[in-house]
Order: sequence, then structure tokens, then C-alpha cells
Amino acid sequence: MPDSVESLDPGIGMYCSALAGDKNVIKKIEGICASEKPTFSTTSAWRYEDDVGIFIPELNSHLIYSLISQQRANHRWEGFECPGPNCTSMGPVMSLGALGLNTQNIESITLSSYQAVSGAGREAVVEWLRQRETGEIVGEDKKQFDRNVIPKIDGEIAKVQKEMRKILTGPNLKIDARCIRVPVEYGHIVSMFVRTKEVYDISEIPKRIDVFNDQCKRNLGNLFSSPEKTIELSGEYGPQPLRDIEKYGGMCTFIGQIGPLDSERGLACVVGSNNLKKGAAKGSVQLAEYLHRERFF
Repeated sequence: MPDSVESLDPGIGMYCSALAGDKNVIKKIEGICASEKPTFSTTSAWRYEDDVGIFIPELNSHLIYSLISQQRANHRWEGFECPGPNCTSMGPVMSLGALGLNTQNIESITLSSYQAVSGAGREAVVEWLRQRETGEIVGEDKKQFDRNVIPKIDGEIAKVQKEMRKILTGPNLKIDARCIRVPVEYGHIVSMFVRTKEVYDISEIPKRIDVFNDQCKRNLGNLFSSPEKTIELSGEYGPQPLRDIEKYGGMCTFIGQIGPLDSERGLACVVGSNNLKKGAAKGSVQLAEYLHRERFF
């Protein structure tokens, strides 16, 4: 990646970033790229700036033009910065969109995420495999991946709350969360309880999902990275990382275990999504394909 505007290659049409390390350094590098070219990122360096959108084409494409225009004006950029969401946020917001739930009809959300080791990066996966091979129990509580469940992921709750509110355009939306690391290679599972302002008809969910899939097919179906099906209802014991998460190229979100809340308006469900594909690089590529088709670059 370039370290100054002068080092940018004029032959490059766009930049993709998955940089790790110091967030201030990453922000500087991505800002240099965005000053000249569209920059798509899986990092959080720019994710929380007011003029930077967390865009998901299926959900909030209507915000793209105004925020990119604002961003270009504020920074005097020729390009723009487009970060994807944290991989944990993707499944919940996609499922809420498919279920027709938004800040106008949601009262509050409670969720627990069960996150794969790969969500902590390649080094974590390597360490987990080493632990499996050696049987060693390491000293650090937060790094004992093998045969273990870690009930805290540093900083993750705040990320999930902040990003879901930003994507759903509900800055005051009540979201209570717990984020848990489990010994699975990839695939994040989220147990979610959504309290609604009015009675929510669960029997309408299959129809809502069919309509949502049809809309996605019409609007995004000609993009190379778009899946055959965007949302799928899981089987009786789903969703499961091993059985579901790789289907449809890792770009489908799965919803299962749907039921009413006890004595409250709303519903409970379990959501599964691919943290390495839809929730990361492939989702970012899909967004780039969409913006290219819409002539943003």
C-alpha cells in the first residue's frame, strides 16, 4: 500500500485493504488511497467517521450517493472510503432486513454471538491448531481456543452496537450484546431476541424472505459475487457452521430457531453467516462490483 499521494500508481483503478496493525497508520494509508481512488476496506480504521458509510447493497444503497458526496467534499478527495462492517454485525443486520424489521418497528435487541476463531485473524487460527496438536493449555485466558469457550472478546460488544446502529440508521436503538469465542474455524452464529413496538406476525416470515430474495435477485443478481439466494431458512437444528455457512459461495445468511418471545411482542431467532466471505473480503468485493455498476467509479 502507498505511503504518500506521490507514491500512488496512476494505473491502479481502486484499492482494497485488509491491513492489520496500528489503526492510526492504517487510517493514514487508506486515506491516502481514498484521496485519489475508490478504496474498499475490511478494517475498522474509517468505519466510525460520520461521513463514512458502512454500506451493504441489499440494505442501505439509498445512502451511498449522499455520504460519498459528503465525504469527497469534506476531505477534498477524488476517490472515497468504503469499509465493510465487522463480521459479527453482518448476520444480524441482514436478517433484520429480510424480516422487515427496522428502527421504526424495533423496540430493542438482545443478542449473543458465538464467533469462530478465524474472526480473530490468521494468527489465532494458527495458535488454535497448535493447541490442538500439542494439547497445551496456555496461560492467557483469552487465547485458549482449543476445547474452550471464551465469554469475552475485547472491544467486540461496542463494535456490534455501534455498527448495527449505524447500518440501521438508529443511533438510539437499544442493543444489549454478549460476544463469545467458540472453537469453530469459520462461521459466526448469533442468537437474537428482537422486541417490536407492535405485534409481529411470525407466520409471514417465509413470504417476507421470498420477497427479499426476489428483490436482491433483481437488484444485485447480475453481480459476479452475488449469491443465488441471499437469505435461507435453516433446518430444524440450524444454522450450523459446518453444514450451512459455505453454501451459496459463503454469501448467504441463514435464519433458524424462529419463535415468539414469552409474553412480549417480537421474535427470537438464530442467525448464521460466513465471517470470511459475506462478512469480510467477498462482501467488500460485492460492494465494489455494485458501485462500479452504478458508475461511482
